[in-house]
Amino acid sequence: MVMKILRKPMGETETFGLIFEQLALGPMLELPDHLRKTFIALTTYGRATASEITKLTDRARAVESGYLNQLVLLGYAEKHNDGRKKVFTCALDGDWMQLLNRMNALKPAFKSCLAGDMLTALRNRLDVFER
Repeated sequence: MVMKILRKPMGETETFGLIFEQLALGPMLELPDHLRKTFIALTTYGRATASEITKLTDRARAVESGYLNQLVLLGYAEKHNDGRKKVFTCALDGDWMQLLNRMNALKPAFKSCLAGDMLTALRNRLDVFER
């Protein structure tokens, strides 16, 4: 998916910010709706148990536990033991999550400029790898 977005020709009305959002959200958009809701709740908490996730999703703990385990199998989450509790974290590393949060806090003009710089760097790197 990332390759399709990066190689996509730029339209007159399309902005780099829109493409960056597609890149950042792309993997999440590929999730089925029921798993996406759980994944969004997990990224909101950062580190949570199935019981904590239910507070945001209004679904049963057993259902959330199953969905969280599916996210682990798909590589979107990691499962840790905290005594008897099973704690889940987002599989995106802390640096990546911190960068995404900082970028989302920027004004739209700065966000678009930064996204353009990032796309240029990614395209250049892909050109090197594809040789």
